[in-house]
Amino acid sequence: MKKWITFFLLLACVIGLFGCEDASLPTGALPNEISDITVSFAGWHEGEFLGGLNADRMSENKTRHLPIYRFDRVEDIAAFRENSRAFVFDHSHNEFPSFNDTVSHYDGAFFAENVLFAVYVPAESGTYRYGVRSVACEGGGFTVFVEQTNRPEAVTLDLTGWFITLAAPRAMIEGCTEFDAVYAGIKE
Repeated sequence: MKKWITFFLLLACVIGLFGCEDASLPTGALPNEISDITVSFAGWHEGEFLGGLNADRMSENKTRHLPIYRFDRVEDIAAFRENSRAFVFDHSHNEFPSFNDTVSHYDGAFFAENVLFAVYVPAESGTYRYGVRSVACEGGGFTVFVEQTNRPEAVTLDLTGWFITLAAPRAMIEGCTEFDAVYAGIKE
């Protein structure tokens, strides 16, 4: 009997460790309006994500929410770097640029028509790669669905994190009052 209990507890831990993909999450394509999707190095941060637009959703159990940040002006990016000591902004990692390099070309002309979002994706290994599966903008909500894009046979044991930045036209998000990012599983 103890073997069965141990087996089921172990199984529950493994399922919890790898997570279950929520079948209700969208698998569709990106809207044409979304542009400039870039993954950059952010370093590892564990703990509270102060200032994220969806901080109130981080403790929800059913869905794995990821912190999302919004930049309406060049000054917002500068303030984010200044006030957020948890992330690494000036280092690249392998093929991924630094956050500073990623955002360096955005200027007032860009922000006149667009908004820039950054989603922080913590990863249990630097081997895992991530991208945007889809974006939903409906019912007053703007949600970015992030997916793991690779299935490595072996992984490194380094904890790391990534920023996924993406641009959206102001007209697209005009009626949006809620912003969220969600881990949507592994790309099929």
